[in-house]
Amino acid sequence: MRKRGFWKGVGFWVLLSLEGLDLICGGTTSAYGAMGGRSAIQKVERGPKAERSTPPFGELILVPAGRFLMGSTEQEFQSAWEECTKRYPACEKSIFEAEFPEHLVYLKAYYIDRYNISNKQYKECVLDDECTPPKRTTAITDEKFDDYPVLFVDWYQAQNYCDWAGGRLPTEAEWEKAARGIEGFVYPWGDEMESAAAIWNRSAPEPVAKRVAGMSSFGAYDMAGNVWDWVADWFDPHYYETSPYYNPPGPEEGLHKVFRGGSWGSDLPVFLRSMTRNHNKPTTWNPYIGIRCAKDVSDGPSP
Repeated sequence: MRKRGFWKGVGFWVLLSLEGLDLICGGTTSAYGAMGGRSAIQKVERGPKAERSTPPFGELILVPAGRFLMGSTEQEFQSAWEECTKRYPACEKSIFEAEFPEHLVYLKAYYIDRYNISNKQYKECVLDDECTPPKRTTAITDEKFDDYPVLFVDWYQAQNYCDWAGGRLPTEAEWEKAARGIEGFVYPWGDEMESAAAIWNRSAPEPVAKRVAGMSSFGAYDMAGNVWDWVADWFDPHYYETSPYYNPPGPEEGLHKVFRGGSWGSDLPVFLRSMTRNHNKPTTWNPYIGIRCAKDVSDGPSP
């Protein structure tokens, strides 16, 4: 069992209560996402439903079929754990062992969102009566936050949004390939940490699509930092030991869902690595996890 006190100190909030979450975020959550309901969103001016076209899926990028290296070698996860212990002596090795072993995976071609889903995009789903509002709604009722990533959504809300938009959540393997590229980079941009390439160790998130330097080789933005992305898979720390070579779907069941990529609150570069795995109950919501959707190539024409 992971130590609650350690995670709170790291700011990694995996086992934090909502009270602890508010303590970490300070004034950020009250400014960026006050509690509210659908009535608040209905105050936003909207046109007749019949006048709106098909749901906006966002800008998609094609990830071609092929192999890539997923996970970490023993040396890599050992190094990441040691780096964590330099700041947090109680850092548990099992956090990074879940990345092992490194293994080849073959994925069919698919699309993935170039950017995180924004408040403006998610609001359209709410106004279509297909999505429930985020648990805190200020960000999607205030137009100045339109281009910021939607937050305060749990895994079920993320899944529902992607379904409404004509897609689905990416598998953990799809997410990692889009982040690492066929080169197998440690970070989306390369093997060395570049502080200016990611939004991390900050007091709040930033709008999507700001960090061109952090773009992955496939063209995806913010795969490291700004907000974590929910993915489809259940979490199993030993799944990589038996993961299939072709299109691994993830475990059939579990207690926690996986999210990937690090966030604006991540305070160590090891948490921004493209192989880092994090997880929590699918009902979890907070100001650190957002949405990025995927889509099967057979589901429609190229964007």
